[in-house]
Amino acid sequence: MLADLGTERVTFTLPDRVVTRDETYFLMELTDEVRDEAPAHDDALQDQLTFEHEWTPLAAAPERLTFEPARSFARRAVDWLTSRERLLQRTAPDGNEPSPKDHAAPTEPNKLFRKASP
Repeated sequence: MLADLGTERVTFTLPDRVVTRDETYFLMELTDEVRDEAPAHDDALQDQLTFEHEWTPLAAAPERLTFEPARSFARRAVDWLTSRERLLQRTAPDGNEPSPKDHAAPTEPNKLFRKASP
């Protein structure tokens, strides 16, 4: 885990009920390429039918998300990563320029989930 991005209370309406919940987001770092099965949860099938994933550049990710709470947390992640990149560039331990792979913000597209188009 790189950062705790915080918790926000969100409310939304489903066809049969109003849902209010606390959502907590974390910024995570992939440490290996081993793929695990997604855990089952009570609305996993609904999520598969509702959301699609895509790869997008980091800076563009927040605005590609469907719901405002997710956009807000994505902006926090972008801010955290770009602040860390600037900090690392200023504080290379050996006095040299840090390598681009020394924990800098990723330049490759990042996976995100958004509501599927109708």
